[in-house]
Amino acid sequence: MNWRLKCVAFQILAHLPGGGFLYRVAQKFATGNHLFDVTDAYLRSHQFHVAQYQRVHPGRALEFGGGRHFLSPLLLSNAGATEVLVYDIQRLSSPAQINHTIRQLRGRVPGEWPEIGDWSDLDRIYRIRYLAPGDARNTGLSGACINFFCSTSTLEHIPAADIRLILRECSRIAAPNAVFSHIIDYADHYHYADASISLFNFYRYSERRWHWLNPSNHFQNRLRHSDFDKMFRELNWKAIETKVGTVSPDTIRTISLDPLFRRYDAADLLTSIGYFVLGVSFVFRGWIPNNKTGAQTVCGRNAQYRPTVCVVESCGGESMRYRFDEHVIAPGTVIAPGTAAVQVRIDNYVSKPILIQDSI
Repeated sequence: MNWRLKCVAFQILAHLPGGGFLYRVAQKFATGNHLFDVTDAYLRSHQFHVAQYQRVHPGRALEFGGGRHFLSPLLLSNAGATEVLVYDIQRLSSPAQINHTIRQLRGRVPGEWPEIGDWSDLDRIYRIRYLAPGDARNTGLSGACINFFCSTSTLEHIPAADIRLILRECSRIAAPNAVFSHIIDYADHYHYADASISLFNFYRYSERRWHWLNPSNHFQNRLRHSDFDKMFRELNWKAIETKVGTVSPDTIRTISLDPLFRRYDAADLLTSIGYFVLGVSFVFRGWIPNNKTGAQTVCGRNAQYRPTVCVVESCGGESMRYRFDEHVIAPGTVIAPGTAAVQVRIDNYVSKPILIQDSI
C-alpha cells in the first residue's frame, strides 16, 4: 500500500468521530490484521523481556503499550510474575485476540495455556490486569511497588515530553531492585506497508512537514537511540545491557537529510532497533533528624536533616555498599521521610545532585 495513502487514511480516521472503532472494524473485516500471528522471530524478541525479568524473580511486572496480542504479559505470567499490569492509552485488545495468542504458544512455550472467557479469567488464571484506558504517566500506584517494567515497539510512538513523564512515574513506582527492559523500533513504520520507501524515509522531512504526515493514531516521534540513552541517563538509570541492530549505509545514501538529522552521527542514523536493559542505581527512602547542633549543608542547601541511612540496591538485584560523609551504609536500611537534594559517593564515583522524594 502506498504510504501516502495510508497516511491520508489515518488522518481521516484520526479526525472522524469513532475513528478508532472504524479502524478496528477495518482491521477485522478488510485488512485481516485483527488477529496477530506470533512468528518465531517475534516470540524471541518478547522472550528477551522474560530473560530480563529473571533478574528480579519473583516480582510484580508492568508493561505499558500492551497492544492487541498480550504476548509479553502472557510470557511473564508463565515465568512466574506475581502480577502483571498492562497499561494502554486505549483498549485495543479483546479476549478473542488474547486467546489467539494463547493457542499459538501451546507446544512452543512449556506450560499450560488455558483460554480465557472474559477479563476476569485473565486476572484469575494469568494474574494479568488490563488497565485500559490507563495513563502510564500517572498510574496511581503506590511507590516502590513494581519490580519489572517492559515495553516493545512503544516508546517510538510517544511524544518526547510524555515519555519523560512516563519514565519519571516508572522511577517513582520502581522497587529498589527494579529492572527496565525496552525494545525500540527506530525505523519509519510506513516502510512496513510500502517497501518502495527507505527504512528511514522520514529523515528527509522537517518537523513542520512531518507534522502533516504524522497522524496522532500512527504517531512516530523519530527519536534516535542516542536520544533515548540520554533520557535514561537523566534519570540516573544504570545500563545493565544495551544492544542495537544496524543496517547498511546504503539505506540512507540516497536520502537528503533534513538539518534536524544532520546532528546525529552515522551510527545513530543507521540504528534500526535498540534493546535497553536498565536498573535503579540507588533508591533513597528518606531521612532521619540531624542531632548535631546547627543546620547541615547538603549540596549547597541548608537542611535541618541530613541523609544518614537509606535503601540502596544496584541493577539486577546485586547489592552494593556506598559511603556518604565517609560512613559506609549497607543496603536495606529504611528511614523516615524527608525532602532535599544530595550527592552520593559510590566508591570513587560522585553522583549528580539527586532530589530525594518522600519516603515510599
